[in-house]
Amino acid sequence: MTTLTRTITIEAPVEVVFDVLRDPAALMGEGALGAGVHDVERTPDGLGTTFSWETRVFGVHVAGTSEYTEVVPDRRLVL
Repeated sequence: MTTLTRTITIEAPVEVVFDVLRDPAALMGEGALGAGVHDVERTPDGLGTTFSWETRVFGVHVAGTSEYTEVVPDRRLVL
């Protein structure tokens, strides 16, 4: 398993940022990472939400499946 950690600072209320991060299309696609997101299966509280994604990195096709494994509202989201 590969671990990727990314830290950024966003000038917005935490509630707004967290709501966006809970949306796989907003998190991985739509310009954020430019990945195509599909097969999204959401859960009401976010925990266990899964989705598949694919993109190109340096011209190489990369694809995967992600799952939200920890969701602490307005604090932490692990996938």
